[in-house]
Amino acid sequence: MSRPIYPELLDHDSTHGRPCVLALSHTAYFVTHSAPEAVKGDLRSPENPHEVDIILSLASFLIGLGYKPERITVLSAYVGQLLLIRAGLTACGMDKVVLSTVDAYQGEENDLVLLSLVRSNAEGKLGFTSVDNRICVALSRARLGFFCACNLAMLSAGSELWRQVLSLYKICVHFQAVVHESIILLFPPTTCIAHTTAILLHGYCAINDSSLTPL
Repeated sequence: MSRPIYPELLDHDSTHGRPCVLALSHTAYFVTHSAPEAVKGDLRSPENPHEVDIILSLASFLIGLGYKPERITVLSAYVGQLLLIRAGLTACGMDKVVLSTVDAYQGEENDLVLLSLVRSNAEGKLGFTSVDNRICVALSRARLGFFCACNLAMLSAGSELWRQVLSLYKICVHFQAVVHESIILLFPPTTCIAHTTAILLHGYCAINDSSLTPL
């Protein structure tokens, strides 16, 4: 995922042969949407409740596959968003999932990383998500699987680096773009563990406001 930032960077030998994420066909996934962010006056930190739902659903899905919560890290550039996610994880009994701001996670990594970029507004304001070094940290913390909830259309419209990320993703992964009640979902097919056939990730990818519905 860091190739647009470091095009000549080569993977270390130790990264070769790592296992795939259970039941999934690819290592990087984007769930993109257009749900607007909100700002609380007391914190002045943008929040995106829609992305909270996405992150909670992904965490629940991965834990359901058998991954320990400690192997999952949730990142966001905004403290307000992390507070919402923490409350949701605690309410769902997933309080052992690791949470951190992007800045505080420099030099760290985990097997599975869920990233909430938060920004989604009519003005196209990217905030921290337009800073290249923050993008680099956010995209390069995962050992096995990376999942990003974001308004990718807005990000790529306002940032050359995000345009390159989107272009790379389209080239490297033949994802299935699904429009479901105004929400665009970029999810490659998943793999059936028992039969190694491509299937669609039912029940976790169709996002409708604050609820999850199967396609």
